[in-house]
Amino acid sequence: MSERLFQNNKAVNRLAKQFLLQVKRAPDPMSLYCLQLAIWGLEEGGLTLGDEYYEIEETLPAMLQWDQAKVMRLLERIPGEKERIDLLVGYLPTDTPEDLAWVVLDHLRDTLAPAMGLEREPTRD
Repeated sequence: MSERLFQNNKAVNRLAKQFLLQVKRAPDPMSLYCLQLAIWGLEEGGLTLGDEYYEIEETLPAMLQWDQAKVMRLLERIPGEKERIDLLVGYLPTDTPEDLAWVVLDHLRDTLAPAMGLEREPTRD
């Protein structure tokens, strides 16, 4: 298929594509590379959001079938904020496939958890 997803031209997705190739997972040009990398992180990269967020982990593969432009907008926003964010700026280092997968997973958790009724419990000192 010669079609390509426009959102995969964004820097975060270009880097995710490089990492997918590095971990020997064939990138699908019709799905967001960063989402594919996040799924790889859960399946093979040793990452987890924790038991309390298993619903989010289970939702990620289904997100590959969603409108990818809408998923990208979700990844570029902080709930309640109007400005777009760049997942490669101001976050943890993204030097490895696991690093970038974690940045995507962490942002999705923070974005989706409130909408799914999975608010974080306050921690006690």
